[in-house]
Amino acid sequence: MQKHNAALHELGFQLIAVAPDTPENLLKTRQKNKLDFALLSDSTAAALKAYGIAWGKPGKKILPVPAVFVIGADGKIAFHFVNPTYQVRLAPQVLLAAARATVQ
Repeated sequence: MQKHNAALHELGFQLIAVAPDTPENLLKTRQKNKLDFALLSDSTAAALKAYGIAWGKPGKKILPVPAVFVIGADGKIAFHFVNPTYQVRLAPQVLLAAARATVQ
């Protein structure tokens, strides 16, 4: 997604990633991968649960399933991608197409 962040920004979108890691670990990830978008910590999994993208076995750490949400100017979800198979991610070209369709 980093490669397409500038194109998303030009369309008026802000790329934000939410992860169950601590803020300290996210800072390391951001620096290591030279990310220029926001990484937010959800170490309690509250947001993951609220969005219905939390996965985990009882007694184990809750993890997110791959998910992308495009929020329109009206504050409503205009596009979403959720896949319970963690290896399957949204193609960046699909995200760009969804963002373009949202602003037209």
